[in-house]
Amino acid sequence: MMDATRFNRRLDWIFAAALANFAAAVAVLFPHHAPDTARFLAEAKNLAAAGIFSLDGVTATARDFPLLPAILALFIKLGLTDPEPAARILNGLCTGVTALGVARGISLLLERDRPGAPEPGPLWPRLGMLAAGLHPALLGSATFVLTEPLYTALFLWANLFLLRAWREPEHARAGLRWLIGGLLLGLACLTRAVPLLYLPCWLGVAWLLRRPDPRAVKRAAAALGVMLLLVLPWTLRNLHATGRFVPVAFGTGTYLYVGASQEWQAAWPDFDPAERLAGETGVSILEADARLGRQAVAAIAADPGGWMKLNLLKLKRFFLEVPGSKKQIASALAVRLLLAANLAGLLLAAAGVWVCRRSPAAWLLLLPVAYTALLHTALYSMGRFRVPVEPYILLFAVAAGQAAVAAWPRRRSTE
Repeated sequence: MMDATRFNRRLDWIFAAALANFAAAVAVLFPHHAPDTARFLAEAKNLAAAGIFSLDGVTATARDFPLLPAILALFIKLGLTDPEPAARILNGLCTGVTALGVARGISLLLERDRPGAPEPGPLWPRLGMLAAGLHPALLGSATFVLTEPLYTALFLWANLFLLRAWREPEHARAGLRWLIGGLLLGLACLTRAVPLLYLPCWLGVAWLLRRPDPRAVKRAAAALGVMLLLVLPWTLRNLHATGRFVPVAFGTGTYLYVGASQEWQAAWPDFDPAERLAGETGVSILEADARLGRQAVAAIAADPGGWMKLNLLKLKRFFLEVPGSKKQIASALAVRLLLAANLAGLLLAAAGVWVCRRSPAAWLLLLPVAYTALLHTALYSMGRFRVPVEPYILLFAVAAGQAAVAAWPRRRSTE
């Protein structure tokens, strides 16, 4: 006879599959397009046809992260002349996987790090799963052929595996969990460069929360090694193709330049600054990006106070701006409603952080939000970049709801 835990886990998978199918249907029936998609498709077609990661089929490029174009190239190799519908179906699958990850994360939070604590009931994790599957930003990002859905799923599950490995060092699969966490984090780096420095930060916070034993140190080093082994071949390819050290993709200089611009108030202009500079000066776009980065550093050094004011503005955009509100969402009422929902979710999440403040696991689940927000604040920020941290905001929002409901009978009994 199947025990309750195994039964509930199977139901979770069924629920996640249903959400994945729903998200895929929405993505295919209501497709949206973004300028970045054209580059991904060009790179994918050249990769499938000539085996070169290039925008024009001749010159190798390090403009974009390789994993999504490689997946699109695989779809083309499988005979799909238009890989976008398949990519949107993949986005739906990623949405379901992310929803399942939210359920697992809520279970981790509700366990409260008690040794031998029973696994929490399925109600709150499944409510979190439903909220993730229907979340406007997560569901909306599935309608685009962009990196957000794939990256969000990879980054979330990397954090979950690392957290489980850290919390249960005596578990028979602890070593495997460390390796899987490093593997998923490496794949996330090849999808977006954001987590390149994340694992050292994560390990530092984990060590502060609890002193590790020598075995955990070795396993963490192995996880970091797996991540680097995945990223390093692409870095070496970029060095060979461009003659420059580009860990995953270039563009950091441009982001820093825009994020330090007083003229544009750290908002993206109607053109690509690197492409315009390359056209005006005749240098490569890679050199143009490097020049913009140097100009940005000089501007920050000349006016650090002004840059800090822009950082506050970028932080506000990261947390409060509605993704797609500038172009994709035509209704002003819809933008206001989404903004109100976003603000309510952030307030609930803040309450959840307070409720879980004594749980070391909570601080490790809050780290992805803090790390991503600070990184984009220092460089360039907009609402779309918050999509990968929405699952963690949901975790804490649900934890706040669970705590409020759990406290209600106690309040009633004292009246």
